[in-house]
Amino acid sequence: MPPTVKAKLAMPIFLRRVLLNDLHHMFLYYEVQKGPRGTPEAFKKIVPDALSAEDWFRFHGRYANGETIVAPAASA
Repeated sequence: MPPTVKAKLAMPIFLRRVLLNDLHHMFLYYEVQKGPRGTPEAFKKIVPDALSAEDWFRFHGRYANGETIVAPAASA
C-alpha cells in the first residue's frame, strides 16, 4: 500500500505574495473562491473559438524540436 500524502505549503504565503504576486492571486482564486464555477459550454458563449486542450495540441501540432504532439485526426 502506498504511503499517504498530505498537502503542505511549498512556500510561506508571505513570500509567495511578495515574490510571485500573480501566482499568489491564482492560489487565492482556487483556495478562497473555490475555483471556476462555470461550464465549458458557458465559457464558449463568451469565447466561441476557445480550444480544448486536445484541440490546442492538434492546432500547434509539433514541439519545438519538431516532434509531433498529437497524431492527426482520422478522416471521416
